[in-house]
Amino acid sequence: MMNEIVTKNKYRVPASWEPQDAILLVWPNEREIAASEDIIELYEALATLLIDYADVIVVAPGNQLDAIKERLVLMDAPVEYVYFYDTQSASINVRDYGPFIVESENGFVLLFKQNEFAEALYSKQAFPCAALESQLVELSWNAIESDGGENLLINLRPLCEQNPGLSVDDIKEYVQNKMYNNNIIWIESQLMDTNIVRLCPGNKLVYLDCDEQNSVYYQPIQNLKNNVIQQIETAAKNIEFIPLPWGGVITYDDNVEYVANYSQFVVINEAVLVPLFDLPSDEDAMEVISELFPGFDILGFPSSSLALLNSSLLKINQPIPEGVLEPL
Repeated sequence: MMNEIVTKNKYRVPASWEPQDAILLVWPNEREIAASEDIIELYEALATLLIDYADVIVVAPGNQLDAIKERLVLMDAPVEYVYFYDTQSASINVRDYGPFIVESENGFVLLFKQNEFAEALYSKQAFPCAALESQLVELSWNAIESDGGENLLINLRPLCEQNPGLSVDDIKEYVQNKMYNNNIIWIESQLMDTNIVRLCPGNKLVYLDCDEQNSVYYQPIQNLKNNVIQQIETAAKNIEFIPLPWGGVITYDDNVEYVANYSQFVVINEAVLVPLFDLPSDEDAMEVISELFPGFDILGFPSSSLALLNSSLLKINQPIPEGVLEPL
C-alpha cells in the first residue's frame, strides 16, 4: 500500500501498472454469444493467458459455471487460481459498471452508488480485504485512470451518462474533493465512451492518433490532443505526449464499422496485453507500447471480435489491486 500519500478523507486510485491480486472477467451472455460466434473461444484463451500473471475472477450465471470450469480444465488451465461467482451481469464490459476500488487511509474501499453488481459480489465475499462505501457519484474504471500519485485522467462523458442527475460541475467537485490528486486532466470528448488517452509510467501520456485528414475522427482527436496538452502546460507538468498508430476504421461483412483502437491495452502485473486487428499497424503499436513498458512481457491479443460487440480488451478487464483478496 501507499498509505503515506493518502490524506484523511481522501482516496487514491491505483495505477494500472501497480501489482494486482486478480483480474475480473464477466463471461459473455447469450446475446453477446449470438452476436459474435467466436467470443467464447476468445474468452477461454484470454482467461488461460491471464492466469500466468494474476488470479482470475470469473462471473457468470450459476448454471454456466460448471461448463466454464470444465472447458478451462480441458485447456490445461490451472483452475486453482480461478474464482467462480454466480452473479448476474449486464454485459462483458465490466469496466463500465464493475466495483470501483480505491485506497483510503484505512485500506481498500469499493465505492458504489446503486451498483447491484458490486454489492452482489461484495456480499459473497469476493473482495474480503476491502470495505464497501456508498457515494453520491457512480465511478467506473472506464472513465478514470491514475498514475498512482498526483496525476488523474478523467473522461467526463461516461461519468455523465452514469450519473444523469448530476451536472458536470457536480462531478468535478466530487472528484476534486474526494481523490488524492494535485493534477486532474479532464477529457470531455464525444468521440468514444472510453479513454483514448492513457497514463503510462514515467510521466507519459499515450493517445490514439489519426493521420487521415479526411477521416471523421481526425479533427475530434486533434481537438482532444490539443485540449489535454493545454491542461498539462497550464498545470506546468512535465508530461510527455506519445502517439499510437492509426489503424483506421474497419468495415465488417455486414457493414458494421469499428476503430482499430490500440489505446485499449491492458496492464496485468508483469505483462501488457495489446489489442491486435490483423493490420500492418499492429506491429507499430506493439513497438510503441513495448517502449512505454520496458521489462514487461508485451503480448498481442486478437480483438476484432470484441470491437464488433462495441467492446475492447480494456473494457472487459476489471483490475483487482494487490491487497484486496489477501492482506498485504
